Amino acid sequence: MNLRSLGAPVSYGLALSLVLLSILLFALWRDHEGKLAAAEGRVEAMALGSDRLLNMQMRNLERALEGIALDSRQLSTQAPADAQRLRREMVQGVDFRHAELRDVVLVDRDGAVLDGGGNGDATISTWTQDPRNRAKGGGLLVGPPAQAGDGEWIVPLAVPATIGADGQQGWVLARLRLQALGQLVEGLDTGRDGVANIFHLAGRMVARSPMPARGLGGDFSGSQLMGQMLAQRRPEVADLVSPLDRKRRLIAYRSLEHYPFAVAVGVSRDEVLATWYGFAIAAALVCVGYVLGWLLLVRTLVVANRRQSVLLAELGASQDTLLEAQRIAGLGSYHLDLATQIV
Repeated sequence: MNLRSLGAPVSYGLALSLVLLSILLFALWRDHEGKLAAAEGRVEAMALGSDRLLNMQMRNLERALEGIALDSRQLSTQAPADAQRLRREMVQGVDFRHAELRDVVLVDRDGAVLDGGGNGDATISTWTQDPRNRAKGGGLLVGPPAQAGDGEWIVPLAVPATIGADGQQGWVLARLRLQALGQLVEGLDTGRDGVANIFHLAGRMVARSPMPARGLGGDFSGSQLMGQMLAQRRPEVADLVSPLDRKRRLIAYRSLEHYPFAVAVGVSRDEVLATWYGFAIAAALVCVGYVLGWLLLVRTLVVANRRQSVLLAELGASQDTLLEAQRIAGLGSYHLDLATQIV
């Protein structure tokens, strides 16, 4: 075997290696994409479910507050003498039935309390003018999250109302506990490092699970997630890094159609691909082992070829020496011509 004869096994081995490597890479790619697609479908389903729950809760609260506003206007015209007492009872009834509300009060246009057992809101004339706080197609306004005096996080809700026989304009003001919003996204199967968040479309976080206190009330309007969410306003799955813990996640987000909230549910990309990483490492080790074995085989063939060349060279030199000795000694010899088979 000479160097030229090594070309065939080396070429065939290289071609087979490339074919096997291509098949392995394709299998790895299919498994990688399949796991990501399954994870995307899972977070989309969780985001959709949370979206519906949040939408249902906000609709119920909106109807309750609008009911107070409607009845208040009717009481002012039909029973002005008992209007204040009946309004107070009505407000207390809604407050009692909705444990997710910290309080419900009737306030004038500047936020001073008219009826109810809660506090007023001196900033109501400001945040009710922000179009980002208005529900689509309805009268409910959702203000920015804030902390009450005892540290509890709330988000203010307001519905315009006519209070008093003189047609005085005011608001039905309620404060929604953010803990109640957090319960909507608790228990989701987001894995060890997954999260579920609810954002106000102005950029403030109003719920987070797990670790509900981390980032609550924070302004994320400049984050990549809110940038995409505000720009597109349609359901989508994104591969993003959290500004809170710097972990990379597959995040599905949905903006509520009628209320200024958005739901974002994410699972850890590393957790999704954990088994794939093991598969990829095993495949890489197999490839390395195969390549090392192939290189060892090629090296063995090259060494054998060199030894054969040395032996042939030594045999040729011995033949020349023997022929020269026979010529000097005058001894005859036989020579077989392989081509003609003549001795």
